[in-house]
Amino acid sequence: DDIILNSYNGIRIVDSSNVSIVDNHLARMTNDGISVSGTSADVTIRRNVVEDMLNNGISLSSDSCSAFDNEVVECGYGIRVSGSGNIIKENWARGYNGYGIYVTEGSRNRIMDNIVTRNTYGIAVIISTRNVITGNYIGKSASFGMDLYCNSGSSNIIHSNHFYYNNGTDGSFDPERIQARDLNGGNIWYDESAHRGNFWFDWRGNDNNEDGIVDLSYTLMGRDSRDPYPILNPDIPDVFVPPWGLTASPDSDRIVLQWYAPWIGPGISIKSYQLYRSERGGGELYLTSIPGSETTYTDFDVRPGRAYWYYVVALNDIAYTNRSNRIKSSPDTKRPSVSIDFPKDGTYFNTSSVEILYTGSDNIALDRFEIVLDDEFPLDNGLWTNVTFDNLSEGIHHVDVTAFDLAEHQRTASVTFTVDLSPPFISFNVSGNEPLITGKTDLELSWNAYDPVSGVKDFRISLDDSSYSSIGIQTSYLFHDLEPGYHDIRVQAYDMAGNHRNDSVRILVDPDKPHLSIYHPVNGYMNNTGDVLVAWTGTDSGSGVKGYSIRYDLGDWIDIGIVNEYLLRDLDEGVHHIYVKALDLAGNEVIVSSMIIVDRTPPLVNIQVPEENGLYSEGFILEWTASDLLSGIGEAMFKVDNGSYRILGEGEPFELEYTSDGVHRLVLEVRDGAGNSEILTRQFYFDTRKPRVVSALPTGRDVPVDTSVIIEFSEQMNTSSVKVDINDLDGSYEWNGSNLTFVPSSILEYDTKYSIQVTGSDPAGNRLSPFSWYFITEVNLTKLSGLVRGFIMDVNGTPIANASIRFASGERTYSDGDGWFSIILPEGDNHLIISFPGYRETKFDFRVKGGEILDLGDI
Repeated sequence: DDIILNSYNGIRIVDSSNVSIVDNHLARMTNDGISVSGTSADVTIRRNVVEDMLNNGISLSSDSCSAFDNEVVECGYGIRVSGSGNIIKENWARGYNGYGIYVTEGSRNRIMDNIVTRNTYGIAVIISTRNVITGNYIGKSASFGMDLYCNSGSSNIIHSNHFYYNNGTDGSFDPERIQARDLNGGNIWYDESAHRGNFWFDWRGNDNNEDGIVDLSYTLMGRDSRDPYPILNPDIPDVFVPPWGLTASPDSDRIVLQWYAPWIGPGISIKSYQLYRSERGGGELYLTSIPGSETTYTDFDVRPGRAYWYYVVALNDIAYTNRSNRIKSSPDTKRPSVSIDFPKDGTYFNTSSVEILYTGSDNIALDRFEIVLDDEFPLDNGLWTNVTFDNLSEGIHHVDVTAFDLAEHQRTASVTFTVDLSPPFISFNVSGNEPLITGKTDLELSWNAYDPVSGVKDFRISLDDSSYSSIGIQTSYLFHDLEPGYHDIRVQAYDMAGNHRNDSVRILVDPDKPHLSIYHPVNGYMNNTGDVLVAWTGTDSGSGVKGYSIRYDLGDWIDIGIVNEYLLRDLDEGVHHIYVKALDLAGNEVIVSSMIIVDRTPPLVNIQVPEENGLYSEGFILEWTASDLLSGIGEAMFKVDNGSYRILGEGEPFELEYTSDGVHRLVLEVRDGAGNSEILTRQFYFDTRKPRVVSALPTGRDVPVDTSVIIEFSEQMNTSSVKVDINDLDGSYEWNGSNLTFVPSSILEYDTKYSIQVTGSDPAGNRLSPFSWYFITEVNLTKLSGLVRGFIMDVNGTPIANASIRFASGERTYSDGDGWFSIILPEGDNHLIISFPGYRETKFDFRVKGGEILDLGDI
């Protein structure tokens, strides 16, 4: 219970044991407040207040000692420990100690549940091993809250501590400001059994598995050092929350202060409030202390005409809080007046420097004017009544001029003005740098204009070299009766601040259509492919041709640019109308057309004469017809064999003269109007030779009665013209080429002379010279008779007709016109006598055999 002041050491224990140092108050020692050293042991230091020590507040350099519930303020080292096995628990090291707790060259010390606030360093451990630091509240250290400078592998254990606002940190993590340092590593920053580290106010991230541990480690300053199990929620809250809402209510002889108590957390109460005051707005001194249950205070120690500044600090169960807001007041009851003389509200400026002029007054005295530009930090302008703002940005600016009296009563005047340094934006609704081209003499010209700051005030317009005329704020203007040709139009845009900008446009007035002519295909052009090259010429003396389009029939227009030809492909057969459109740059257009016929089908041609392989005995008339539904017949020509072509009129007959016997080839080519051609050929024959019979059978006598007549002609015959007359017998005609077989419809008579007459013509019409012959059929003999025949002639071989032949058997016959005779005589020997006037009789013996023919031959 001693108070020890102003000494070298307050209490010093050397080589002593079982000593208790309790409830002492020590202050302003030039060395240590309480010092335990040497072989001392079991020394207990409890409930002492140690403040303002030049060196150590409490120094323990012995073993197995303890320091409990002591308060150490403003010492070089708050509590310094250099022994082993000591317990430092529930002490309060606060108020600007160099080190709150300093452990050096110690081991197995336990630093537990201490409050270490507002020191340069919180807890430092230097060249020490196996110390346990747990449950401490470390906050507001100017540097590191925990600083370990030990050899690697020192195995100090640090867990369950709370770190707030150390090393300039706040509630968010900054890698440049870490709350603790472990220079060489090798220490353990968590409870190895519970796997819980420390609470770091600047490290409260995700806890996806909801185990109360932040998922990511807290990285410490130093070599590979970290807290792998940072605690998410603290056991002790932020105890530095200040009183808030401090206000002053001045009267003529007093100032009433009022504030709101800070809420720290459950179980932590406010013990007292300390009030600080000054008369110069800084360096406030301790005024008084009031119980923590009160939040108002009346200061009677004030004088009118003087200004006073105040703030409040709360002392809670753990630490002094931060300061409240600072306020200023003075004994006074009336507010000052203020007005802004320039500029007027809504003024526009085209300069970046604007001077504000204002006046103010107060019943006692003005303290200052504060100027706020656009909600920025207030400018204390003293008692000056003007201020100039330079380098103002474009836009609307708001200035508040607030007059303060000494009591901090205030009144504010405001003005809003606009700074616009840029001229309006104006642009005609045209693209590129080329003139605007129109086909109309009445032209409405429009433009876009805006001024993002002050807005457009009006427009002024000029045509060619005329003076400008104001047209208000309309963004279009209608010109009437413009002359063809070029015109220059200028528009000026003025904004509310007087800035202006010009824009101009050149226009070309072209009311005339282009000139356009199709030179291919001409109207009525005929085509046989369906591919038509369309070519044209186009000119425009005004704005020039912009482009051409083409279509045919009712199809869509095809834009083809400024080329002067286009190939239409694969047009259908029929009549087509082709249209070409020319458009000039002014929008004038002209359309021309041409009619064409597409005909891919050759004409229909027929040759009536000559027929294919026709035979002609003389010249004939070429007969032919031709037709074409689309393009008509253009021309026709023919040639025979290798001769030259001859031109024919449509359907014109032509007489072909005889040239030579044999095969000939006629070629007839007919072309329609589109150039399609049809070529027909005819092979025909000229034949002027008469046909003849080359051979005819049978001839002579004894022709079987079932015989057929066979005739070989010299050439093929017109079979329908050939007639074979055999004693008016009927029969059938069988042809084999130029051979004819006439088969009588019945068996011939025996021993009958048949005369054959053949007539007819060949296919060319050449008639057969009359041809005839005869033959005699066989005799119908029995076994008792035979046929005797012979040929009677003179010595020159000339047949003798009607010669009398008498037989010994009494029969008689005569030779026919060819000298032949034949007769049936009974079997046996016989003789004949032939007589003819002018010749001597001739006798001839012979023998007749039954059933046989005896040919006596030439007689």
